[in-house]
Amino acid sequence: GACRRMHALMHGSLTWSWIMKMRMLNKITFKALIAMNKIISFLFVLLISLSLQAQQKAEFFARILPDREQIYAGDSMLVSVVLYSTYPIAKAECSTDFDVKGKCSQRKLNIDRNATAGRTREGQNVYYTLVWNQYVIVPEKVGTYTIPAQKFKATLQQIVRMPDMFDQMMGARPEYRNIKVQGEAPTFKFEATEKPLRSTQEMMRNRGGVL
Repeated sequence: GACRRMHALMHGSLTWSWIMKMRMLNKITFKALIAMNKIISFLFVLLISLSLQAQQKAEFFARILPDREQIYAGDSMLVSVVLYSTYPIAKAECSTDFDVKGKCSQRKLNIDRNATAGRTREGQNVYYTLVWNQYVIVPEKVGTYTIPAQKFKATLQQIVRMPDMFDQMMGARPEYRNIKVQGEAPTFKFEATEKPLRSTQEMMRNRGGVL
């Protein structure tokens, strides 16, 4: 009986000692995790700050982009007006009309601008992009066609403070500074050429081999 009591006491003492060690280990591990999270948050904020310093100058411009390099008279071409900026575009407005100079038909497409937002890299620069409008153009005859410059005013949003990881878990969001900018898409010209005559083989294929 005495041996059993002694064994139980020793077992209880060892169990209590093990529990205390685990508690201490958990405290150390928890403190280490907190310290690690603080270091990660600091590095994250530092990287954001360095990135913002590297992009102090707000850049904003637009481009008129056709979906093909060569267009034949009578064929259709999709033309997109795309905005580019170094910071996210909060809002924008265009002060010029899209009116092709030359005998052609044009039709504006109904697009969801917000769904076109994206980013693209050009060399060392990364730009936020937004498709402003899209048009289907059909030049009716051979000749030169001109799309006038498209002028824009926009508001960009620059991050001035990024909350740390703990604040983000509590729902905190970055703080922004609005930047007013102006930019334009340069005048765009394209040449509509005569559609080349089809060869005899192409005509035979289209007519099932019968001329």
